[in-house]
Amino acid sequence: MDFKSELTWYNVLGIDPGNNLGISIIQVDIESNEIVNIQSASYVLDSFVFDESFNRMLDRCLKLRSIIEGIISSYRPSLCVLESSFMNTRFPKSVIQLSQYVSTIEQTIKVTDPWCKLLKLPPKDIKARCGAGGNADKNEMRSNLLKKREIASKINLNLLSEHSIDSLAMAYVGYKILQEQPYLLYSLPW
Repeated sequence: MDFKSELTWYNVLGIDPGNNLGISIIQVDIESNEIVNIQSASYVLDSFVFDESFNRMLDRCLKLRSIIEGIISSYRPSLCVLESSFMNTRFPKSVIQLSQYVSTIEQTIKVTDPWCKLLKLPPKDIKARCGAGGNADKNEMRSNLLKKREIASKINLNLLSEHSIDSLAMAYVGYKILQEQPYLLYSLPW
């Protein structure tokens, strides 16, 4: 009996955590290991929270959880890449909110799909792996992604928000890591 899998692709999910949430999904053909489709979106979590809310941060995290659950359930990514928490010298208090968002995302992924691998990378590593300098701004990231034929031919980067660009960079880095370390696709989740 032949137990060939009917699955011909896998998904890599990139998430730019924050109140302005970026989500990108790269679909990869299993046989050729080439990108066949890219989808990207941005969400403003505050747009889902009532002005009269007693605890806005909690309400944002609950909405974030709902969004991530839906994406994980619909797309079943093999790998999820997100930015690790970092200290922004211009906005030092933002690390607290970012840490809450990252924690919400991690927990939601592990509860929704324990088989999904999760990578948290510092922003400088993501930028460097995309060919930009560690301190690259959003325009430099966009122009570096435009140089990647496998990305630029699948999605119009000029229509994406800065948060979608960041999440796409994370998904692309995850795709490249899986090319270098394909055993991650088949290893157990623990």
